[in-house]
Amino acid sequence: MKTLLILILLCNLSLAQEVSFMAYNVKNFLESDTYKDGKISGTRYKPDDEISALIDVIAEAKPDIIGICEIGEVQDLEKLKRLLSARGIVYPYSEHVDAADSVRHLALLSKHPLKSKSYTTLTYHIGEKKFPLRRGLLHVEIVIEDKAFHALGIHLKSKRPAEYASQATMRLKEAQLVRQKADEILSQSPEIKLFLYGDFNDTFKSSTLNILKGNHRSDQRLEPLDLTAPNGSFWTYYWDYQRVYSTFDYILCSKSMLDHVNFERSGILSSDKVKIASDHRPLIMRFSP
Repeated sequence: MKTLLILILLCNLSLAQEVSFMAYNVKNFLESDTYKDGKISGTRYKPDDEISALIDVIAEAKPDIIGICEIGEVQDLEKLKRLLSARGIVYPYSEHVDAADSVRHLALLSKHPLKSKSYTTLTYHIGEKKFPLRRGLLHVEIVIEDKAFHALGIHLKSKRPAEYASQATMRLKEAQLVRQKADEILSQSPEIKLFLYGDFNDTFKSSTLNILKGNHRSDQRLEPLDLTAPNGSFWTYYWDYQRVYSTFDYILCSKSMLDHVNFERSGILSSDKVKIASDHRPLIMRFSP
């Protein structure tokens, strides 16, 4: 009996020290244009039922850190924080990336202190034409129990065609920029704990993912977590118009970071509320500091 109690106490202590990270495209938590016959007809905010479901999803998961895609301005992030605070989920630390895209932004909320290192003015070339990394590159150093964890957040070019360049080429160029910055960080020390997350807008075997992962023989390679929902499904995005399920959202980890991940307790959240909240399902990574 005494041995059992000791095991239970050790298990509870281990879970208490565990940190949970959520990667979530929250689907236009912002005011966006509406269209009719191809022309702007007005604006609308994220619908109340979607916001309510979103708050429920986050409040039930209680993540220590949330990496967010498709948040609006700083005031929209503050609104999200207030709604979560009303549910008892308080995030004292935050990062908001104001890059070239004036509508959709990257952000991160955390219960742990942050050191901001984000990039807002990165650019690349296709031929002679220069393009911005539209959503920027979120980079924060999260300090947990005197240990530093580097989080890189991205939202790459969608698969929607662009008039000014190939959407696939744009995404590849963006991935190359991100990989370059990841290499710069990881080259400082092989012990650096880094994870890259977000909406990559591309599939698992794509060139985009291969670029972001890096050379499979390199010490600086980033490995994607093999995340699934409770029913075994692995899709993260549902395009209702075409009824297409895709895996577009990922968490990639450096070798040193992988040593801290609890694989059995990481996965993809799935519920009726998740379906209402966004067209993306949130990813959960649990790790020990």
